[in-house]
Amino acid sequence: MNCSNDNTNCDKCTCPLRELAGLLRDLEGILYCCQKSGDCRDCRDCCQMFKTLYPKLVKFLMDEACSKDGTYSEAARNLLQQLQTIAYCCKDCRDCRDCCKQFEALYPSLVKYLKRKGCPCYCKGDKGDKGDKGDKGDTGPMGPQGYQGETGPMGPQGYQGDTGPMGPQGYQGETGPMGPQGVQGPTGPVGPAGPQGETGPAGADSTVPGPTGPVGPAGPQGETGPAGADSTVPGPTGPEGPAGPQGETGPAGPQGIEGPQGVQGNDGPQGIEGPEGPQGIQGIQGTPGPQGIQGEEGPAGPTGPAGQDSAGSIIPYTSGTTFPIYMDPSQHPYAVGFGMNGELPHPIVDGRMESAGGLVTSFPFFIGRDVIVTDMAVSMMALESVDLGTAAANIYMQLFYKVNTSYFIAIPETKLVMTPEVTGNIEKGDLFEMVANNLNVPVAAGSRLMLIIHKDVVVADSTMSFTAMMSGSVHIRTV
Repeated sequence: MNCSNDNTNCDKCTCPLRELAGLLRDLEGILYCCQKSGDCRDCRDCCQMFKTLYPKLVKFLMDEACSKDGTYSEAARNLLQQLQTIAYCCKDCRDCRDCCKQFEALYPSLVKYLKRKGCPCYCKGDKGDKGDKGDKGDTGPMGPQGYQGETGPMGPQGYQGDTGPMGPQGYQGETGPMGPQGVQGPTGPVGPAGPQGETGPAGADSTVPGPTGPVGPAGPQGETGPAGADSTVPGPTGPEGPAGPQGETGPAGPQGIEGPQGVQGNDGPQGIEGPEGPQGIQGIQGTPGPQGIQGEEGPAGPTGPAGQDSAGSIIPYTSGTTFPIYMDPSQHPYAVGFGMNGELPHPIVDGRMESAGGLVTSFPFFIGRDVIVTDMAVSMMALESVDLGTAAANIYMQLFYKVNTSYFIAIPETKLVMTPEVTGNIEKGDLFEMVANNLNVPVAAGSRLMLIIHKDVVVADSTMSFTAMMSGSVHIRTV
């Protein structure tokens, strides 16, 4: 016969172990509590029962489920974790109904596992001889009291009974307290006078003496009587006698209690002034007083030494927008200002240019005092690439001035030729520049200065041109 104790059918066996039987009975009681509880207050009782059983249940599982190598099976670990989760739920018990639901879900698998581990099953052998009847076992402990069943419905109201006989009369009650005195009624009318009564008997002699009568006249002088005995009553004190001689001074008595402070006396005469004391600590500076009245202007001071000559000022110029360069001698010159440029309406003839026209009047720079032009600089940049072929031209920047005349006059010393010469292949970004220093050109006050771009065409070709931008500067200083 092949025997097996894999406990496959242990859920069908009756467990003889008293400890396991008690656990199963308590688990069934908790399940019944959870199934019958209608609200959270009832579920708190179920949680209390679980917390009481939890340590015993964990100990039993750990004792029975531990393998020989000291580890637990996957099923045992899962059961212990779920039991611990329910224990935490019951400890907090914010929603005890949720704890009951967790227990109801765990109950079937927990009971099945306990029966398999706590109730060993073996293969059935041959029937043995009937053993002797065992002694009667001790009475088991009384199980926990079952939960009170639900209150049944109220029965129908019974019929009204017959009226009972009248009871005996009760005992006389105690006399109540006396009430308050009533208000006094009005006085009744005076009755009529009664008849005159009979004369009463004479009264007894009075024991009270009557009043003393008046003093009678003085009687005659009687004889002188015998001398009386010495009086025992002292006579009145006589007048004070003269003061006796001064007695000796007695010993000084003890010092008396200090009397109250007397009235302050008048101030004594001024004492002699004492020596000057040491200087005191510097006091805190007071708040500044109000500003005083403006004083009279003082005399002019001596003339200071002459200052150094001014380094002068730089007047910057820029074309702002682009302007065209034509390889054609008929093109008019361009005026350059402070971020702008424009083609002038008149050509330059023999170093002169007429001053009539809009741009000619708006570009000049007015000079307010005598100055000297000392330095100039110019830079022109091509903004496109072009092949001019054999066409060639020299580009100039030059100052022109005007003083109460109808034309502008070129200043020869300020004519700057930009290098290199404009010809051949021009690339975008090529620069044409010139700088002139130590010019020493005087310009009178009241003059108007204008910076002009013009050119001399060496080899003309009216079909050739390119666009450019220009910037430059003029350095001046006062005289």
